[in-house]
Amino acid sequence: MKAYGFLLSVAIGAAVLVPGVQAGDWVDFNGNRMAQKYATESQITPQNVKDLSVAWSLNTGDIYRGPDGRPSDSPFKVPGRGAVAGRTSWQSTPLFANNTVYVSTPFYRIFAVEPDTGKVKWIYDAFPKHPSKFHGKNRGMSYWAAANPAPGQPCQKMVYIGTVDGLLHGVDADTGKRCEGFGDHGILNINQWNTINPKFPFELNQSVAVYKDTLIAGWAGVDWTWENSPPGSVFGIDARTGARKWDFQIIPETMRNRRARARHENGRGAVEAPGGGSCGLYARRLHLQGT
Repeated sequence: MKAYGFLLSVAIGAAVLVPGVQAGDWVDFNGNRMAQKYATESQITPQNVKDLSVAWSLNTGDIYRGPDGRPSDSPFKVPGRGAVAGRTSWQSTPLFANNTVYVSTPFYRIFAVEPDTGKVKWIYDAFPKHPSKFHGKNRGMSYWAAANPAPGQPCQKMVYIGTVDGLLHGVDADTGKRCEGFGDHGILNINQWNTINPKFPFELNQSVAVYKDTLIAGWAGVDWTWENSPPGSVFGIDARTGARKWDFQIIPETMRNRRARARHENGRGAVEAPGGGSCGLYARRLHLQGT
């Protein structure tokens, strides 16, 4: 059996009325900023869906294959990346913004693709510097655009992708180059803020939420390992520079966060960040006036 990592182009869209985003864009893992996972486009209907055909396909090649018949969890040397082990799992949703389809892969690469032809515009590689941390999962990207873009300046539109080693990469959505003014030459080490019970490093497999000019990163790490785990910090980050604006300990000391994906309520200045722990699931709202 052959294994392929590919994308079939049929239709992508959602109505999102925020600065720098057009109606019909799909700018978030969950579609729009309110996580509605709903597309308002009307061209595809229950009556004509049977007539759809594949317009193009994209094979990223980013899928783990156990070489020479060895088990899929055996070490495998990825060209240019070193030896890795483990299975890949496709858990990302492509974005559609800036008249481009952005696809992230289990190897932490971003493919920018022309939506009508499937032609690859550029590829950005965010693979971890330490391949031993690789575990073959990426759960999406985020897109941000300046409300008042500076003419002729780079990084007025950005795509963000996180990695298992706690790094958030800020990439120019037009060129695929790192945004030098974001973090350390385009890479922000969020794990540097993991200072409360830091028994294991911050992981950033999920996409960050975007609210105006603020990125909101929920905590993630090894599940169900230590009784005194990190507290599930939520960080507010400047979308342009990567500077930390604020942080919030969403889960009380008696409960510990395992993974959080956030969404914000459009027009209400609030972000809802779910958390999971041994006492069950719940959510708290962070009010973001002035953020």
